[in-house]
Amino acid sequence: MKNVLYVLTISLCFSGLSIAQQKEIDHESLEGKSLEELYLLRNEIFARHGRPFKTSELNTYFRSQEWYKLDLEYDDSRLSGTDIANVNIIKRRELELLKHNYIYMNGVKKINFNNVINRRQFGEFSKDDVDKLCDNGFLVIQAKHEQFFYLYEENNYKGIANFVTTDAILQLYHIFFNFTLRTLEKDKLVPILKTLTHEMVKHSKKLYIETDNEKIKEAALRSLAYFTVPHYFLTGDSSVIDPLISKIAGKEIEKCEKHILSQNSLIFNPDADPAIKHCVDYTQFVPRGHYTRSEELKRYFMAMMWFGQNCFIAEEELDLIQSLIITQQLCKNRVNNERLIDLWEKIYEPTVFYAGLSDDPGPQDYRLIINKVYGANPEFDDFADDDGLERSKILAIELYEKTKIRVQMVGIPDNAQFR
Repeated sequence: MKNVLYVLTISLCFSGLSIAQQKEIDHESLEGKSLEELYLLRNEIFARHGRPFKTSELNTYFRSQEWYKLDLEYDDSRLSGTDIANVNIIKRRELELLKHNYIYMNGVKKINFNNVINRRQFGEFSKDDVDKLCDNGFLVIQAKHEQFFYLYEENNYKGIANFVTTDAILQLYHIFFNFTLRTLEKDKLVPILKTLTHEMVKHSKKLYIETDNEKIKEAALRSLAYFTVPHYFLTGDSSVIDPLISKIAGKEIEKCEKHILSQNSLIFNPDADPAIKHCVDYTQFVPRGHYTRSEELKRYFMAMMWFGQNCFIAEEELDLIQSLIITQQLCKNRVNNERLIDLWEKIYEPTVFYAGLSDDPGPQDYRLIINKVYGANPEFDDFADDDGLERSKILAIELYEKTKIRVQMVGIPDNAQFR
C-alpha cells in the first residue's frame, strides 16, 4: 500500500536537558524550561544511577547517552538526599506547567505545544504542523513507508508508541489474504484453468464436427466461441482462434480489451434482440490489484472475468442446450486420467473459500438435472429433445429459486441462469 499515513498523537508531558545537579536546584534555574526539558531532567537523576526505564521514550533517550549505564539491580536507595530533593523540586514545577496543557487563543481552546513532551522524536515541525496539532490534538502526515508493518518496525526501534486502529489490522489481513490468493492462483489455478479451457475448446469443436443435429451443432459452435475467448486470454496466442468463429470471437476479445460499455454479447445474442438480456459489462475487464503484477495474472484475470460475466439463461433454448452440453462434457471427458469436472472443482472450491458460493447454478447442479431428465448416460443429441428441454427448464428455474440467493444488480439477469 503506497503512501501510508501515520498519526502523531500528543503526549502532554516530556524532553531532555543536561546532567543532573549534584547540589539542590533553586527554583529560579527552572524558569523558562519546557515541560519536556523538566521531564528528562528529573529522570536523568535516576538514569545517573543506572535505573531501567519502562517508558519507551525515556528508555530510547537515555540509551542514546554515552554516560548511561543500565543496571538491572537498580534500587531507589541509591538516591542521595540531594537527588530526592531535586526530584521533588522539578516535579512541583512540572505540576505547575501541567495545569497549562491547554491554552486559549482568540477564545478558542487549543493544545499547548510547549507541553508536548515527545516532539523531539519526530524532528522539526512546520508552523502548519504545529497549528494542526494544537487545533486537533493529533497530526496526520504522509510517510515514506509502503506497508503498515514497516512503520511499526521503525516506531518500535525508535521507541515511538503506535496508535493502532482497526483499519491497520484489516490492512494486515488484506495483505495476508491477497498474498495467499495470489500464490494459489499463480501456482495452482492458472495451469488448471489453461488445461480445462483448452479441453473445452477441443471438445466443443469435436461435437460441432460430429453431430448432425442442427440445434446441437449451433450450440457447439457457440460454445467453441465461448471457450475460445478465455483460451486466447490465457495463452495470448491468436492461433488458438478457430476460423469457424474467428470473426465473432475476435470482436468479443476486442470489446474486452478496449473496456467498452455494457453491450449485448455477440456470442449469445448476435442479432442484439432487446428481448434477450445478454449484456456484458466490458468495463470490468481491467486488471487490478495483484492481477497487475504479471502478464500471466493479467491473462488469468481476463479469463476468469469472462467466465464470471457471461451466463447461460435457462429460458433461452440454445443457452439451456449449451448448459447441458457443457455439463455433460465436463463429466464425460478426461485429461491425464482426470475428469474435467474434477479440474473444475479444483478451481471452484478454493474460490468458494475466498469469495463464497456462486449465486448461480453451475455444472454440479445441472448434472442433477441431466440425471433426472435424461438418465445417467445421455447422448448429446438427446439435449435437443423439446420435451426434455421443457422439463430441464422447469427444474433449472426451481433450482434457482429454491437454492440460490442473490442481490439483484443493474444489468444482471434476475432469471435462472447457468455459469
